[in-house]
Amino acid sequence: MPEDQVDFFVKMEYEQLHNTFRTSILTLTNVLSALVVANMTVIGYALTTQKAGIFLVGVIICLAALIILLMYRRYMVPFAYRAVYIETEYIRTPDAAISLFLNFFFAPRFVQQLREIAKIQDHRERFLRLQHLRPLAPGQRWSTWLIMISILLQLLCVPILIYCMNWRLF
Repeated sequence: MPEDQVDFFVKMEYEQLHNTFRTSILTLTNVLSALVVANMTVIGYALTTQKAGIFLVGVIICLAALIILLMYRRYMVPFAYRAVYIETEYIRTPDAAISLFLNFFFAPRFVQQLREIAKIQDHRERFLRLQHLRPLAPGQRWSTWLIMISILLQLLCVPILIYCMNWRLF
């Protein structure tokens, strides 16, 4: 294949990866926002009706948010790898758009691991290393802990409200 066609396809793939990142972050934000609103609605309904068991629905919503957040980070690994690979092979600058974004959204150590995997010649070894790579994110710990604390507080509300405030379960 002529080099100008390769450049065209690489440029097109890089642009599509950029659009994939933008779209996926927007989708994640919308989904998590909808789950937060749903959880607040459930909590408001439980407080209005004085039924402690309704808080358990909030726990399910928080668990869904946690699963979506963790799955999203795992889902983005192949896209992040491909973008870093293209930047390493063709753009050859550490400050390219997607690498810069990945350094902020994930962690610089994660981007460095992707660069090291991109240098591996054996396809099978590269694929195995990608499968075992866990995305590291600066905000991943606090956002995960925040959701876990929310789950715990909602679980604790049920027996406290039943036994101390004489609320009904359902």
